[in-house]
Amino acid sequence: HSRSVRDYLWAWELDPAFEHLRHFTFSEAMLENLNLYLVVGTPVAVVLVVLERDRIRWLQHMLTGALPDAEQARRAKWCLDLYFWTLSTMMMFILLIGPFHLGWPRAHYCCAFSAITC
Repeated sequence: HSRSVRDYLWAWELDPAFEHLRHFTFSEAMLENLNLYLVVGTPVAVVLVVLERDRIRWLQHMLTGALPDAEQARRAKWCLDLYFWTLSTMMMFILLIGPFHLGWPRAHYCCAFSAITC
């Protein structure tokens, strides 16, 4: 009987687990297009992060004037800063999936998992 990914992970047999997961990912199709992924994905990620940074700064400015309590404004600013850094970190991990392709499954799945958990 065939073992599942869960069985491999439970036994901490990571290499067979990653090999099994290879069948359920579009990452293998990307292997032929890694340069295109990075050439297109990097500027797109940078533009998204810059636009989101500007939007967050605008929101922070608006909240500073709109919230009567300084503590509420400080907390809202902190939450928006946290959101920005989480988004930036997620984008970094998404881009790292390119150089850490399925040829390096541990690094690849670590980057993918990290991006998903952001």
